[in-house]
Amino acid sequence: MEITGLPLTILKILFFGTLMALFFILLKNGIKFVAADKPYSKRLHNVFLNGKTIAWLIFGFWSIELIALKDPWYTRIFAMVLIITIIGISWTIVRDLITGLLTKMDGSYTINGWIRIREVEGKIKAFGFRSLEIETEKGETVNIPYHLLNSEMIVRSQPTESVMSCTFKIEVPNTKQFKEYQKLIRNEVLNSHWVSLKKEPKIKLLSEENGSLILQVTAYTLDERYFEEIETYVKSLFAPEQESSQ
Repeated sequence: MEITGLPLTILKILFFGTLMALFFILLKNGIKFVAADKPYSKRLHNVFLNGKTIAWLIFGFWSIELIALKDPWYTRIFAMVLIITIIGISWTIVRDLITGLLTKMDGSYTINGWIRIREVEGKIKAFGFRSLEIETEKGETVNIPYHLLNSEMIVRSQPTESVMSCTFKIEVPNTKQFKEYQKLIRNEVLNSHWVSLKKEPKIKLLSEENGSLILQVTAYTLDERYFEEIETYVKSLFAPEQESSQ
């Protein structure tokens, strides 16, 4: 039996929609595999999300156009469902934007203030467009959507000790893998007597230039007076020529 008319159009839409969904799943996994430890991974992930959203919107309007050629009545129904879906998605974004604006104007939360919401406790690092950025004692970054500040119980607290972050760049020869440098620098930082052991140091690969690796090291200490000692110590072990040029 030959399938024609509107049923064939719907099958085409489902077929191409399935192909798009599989493509985006493969692309997402590919990005995770290739750019997992790269400094541009977060930016690439944001580009992927924006591109995915635009592609699905184009696909939605293309589907409406196909159905419109077969039956205007089905087009109205399909368009209404699409509009309701877009409004539902947009409302979550607009809600967080409005709540975030009111939160900033209220002044109840400040940078470096400590709060606990649900199972997350840490220091406020930044006010984003849609979420509050919190850094936990382990050095992890957690984004809390603004609407949760109104729907959940918030506890303002103080840490048992005020831990401060010291961040600097270091250029090392490309004679070892980044993972090996990451492990070596971490161990040396934790073995120094200036740092706090409550938070893991963070070592990131920023770039590769002229046979060298540019790393960003973040260590945590109880007093900003130790910042220079920590930087000098690490550079003396892994880049003595930079330490001597300071």
